Amino acid sequence: MKKYTHILAVLSIGFLFLTTCSSATQNLVRTGNVESAQNQYAEATLTEIAPAPVTLYYETTVDLGMYEPEQGCYLGAYVLSNKQIDFDMKLFDDMSGKQHAISVYNLKVGNAYPSSWVINCVALTKTPYIILKPQNTYNSFDKASITQMAQSFGKYNIPVFVEFYPNPEDITINFDDYISFFRFARGEFRKYAPNAAFVWAVNADCASDMRYYPGDDATDWVGLRIWQNMDDGGYPRDAFAAIEYFYYTFQTRKPIAISALAISHYSSTDHMYHNQDAAYETEKIYRSIANDFPRIKMLNYLDYNEPVAVGAGVSFNYSVTENDTVLGAYKKAISDTRFLSSLTTTQNDSAQLHVRSPFTAYIANKTVFAHELSFEYDLSTKGSTGAKEIQGMKYYDMGIYAKNAKMTLTTGTEAGKVYLTYPK
Repeated sequence: MKKYTHILAVLSIGFLFLTTCSSATQNLVRTGNVESAQNQYAEATLTEIAPAPVTLYYETTVDLGMYEPEQGCYLGAYVLSNKQIDFDMKLFDDMSGKQHAISVYNLKVGNAYPSSWVINCVALTKTPYIILKPQNTYNSFDKASITQMAQSFGKYNIPVFVEFYPNPEDITINFDDYISFFRFARGEFRKYAPNAAFVWAVNADCASDMRYYPGDDATDWVGLRIWQNMDDGGYPRDAFAAIEYFYYTFQTRKPIAISALAISHYSSTDHMYHNQDAAYETEKIYRSIANDFPRIKMLNYLDYNEPVAVGAGVSFNYSVTENDTVLGAYKKAISDTRFLSSLTTTQNDSAQLHVRSPFTAYIANKTVFAHELSFEYDLSTKGSTGAKEIQGMKYYDMGIYAKNAKMTLTTGTEAGKVYLTYPK
């Protein structure tokens, strides 16, 4: 199984530009052979046209994670801090115009298992997604409490996601202790609650820090938590920089969740509403998740208005349900049929999925050229025929590879994408 932990997400490659006619062509013009000059210039234009960058997706077999759908992305939300809609998930569905598959709950280790909330989820045909956090900072690694929690989670034999101790840097600076405890917890849940899928999740600003990762054998899903906070009329963080790094690291290994997404349209820093900016950001992120990241299989929105914490002085409003402009954008974004309203409980062990290459490919004269590292890391081979040099780096004809591998190479319905696929 290929890994991308140390591969840069995007290669910095420029364009080749169309040059003027060659000196040989100029000589033909000077001698009066205009027709020959025109023909030779046309040929030069065809061979020297600037290559266009494209994203390459190649089909391969991946092992499916627990409850992972082969296609599509589970739609989820957290509403339990939104008093305006009475913390009601059904009302949130009604207002957004679509049923959500996932409902999110925050729970501290040692507190009572939320049986009534879980039963309500089942009644609404939703799958519980429970975020487990330490009870306190001075005794974060209490094994007895974890065993009790695992037994509680196994009480109802229903599918459930457990995001265990997210963003570990907030819990401890000792990653060995964190990993050991995470693996212990996973073992207890396997023993007492085999219905629970375990999720390891980090905040976007820690997306590249894998020191706390407990290992593929201890995780069923991996998650990324993103807060897009409006600051001085804009969003200073590019959400996709974190998403891409995380995605390339795990796309062939685990199903990926955006386990928390919050986009503010109001900030107490300037006391201004930026509804249109938030609407645009919401549509952009949901559209890109659906179009560009086929292994992101869950997206949970946090619908709440953050109160000003004592002494903090800054708060953000992430609610999509109290503003028509933002709500309209959210409704439009989630209306895409690729966002799923129910859980997949029957599945195959593996599936043929399109994996996104981190190496930019190019189209020149209707021929697709892939970077030599794409052949090495994506396809586990070496490019050998149809070589082309672009900005000092070697690219090879993907059409020749596709023919030899008995695959098809097609352009996507969206511009800027090519797909390498096995025949059905």
